Amino acid sequence: YHTPCGNSSPSRKKHGHSRMPFIGACGLTIVAVVPFFFNGVFRASVSFGGTSLIIIVSVVLETIKQIESQMLVRNYRGFLND
Repeated sequence: YHTPCGNSSPSRKKHGHSRMPFIGACGLTIVAVVPFFFNGVFRASVSFGGTSLIIIVSVVLETIKQIESQMLVRNYRGFLND
């Protein structure tokens, strides 16, 4: 199966999937290094690790998604009632 541009779909998917683990690994590396950075550079006693940061970020992102969905529902209700 070919896309309109002439590239086959499986090769495009394979190329895109090869970047995703690299990007995810870079993100996890940054999250793992942040506590060491604060301990070394700022001489601050950091009581959280990389896993805690991942949990905090995921909770914040999920909360933002929920707020956005509630705002959309309110906008649709106003649109339908008018």
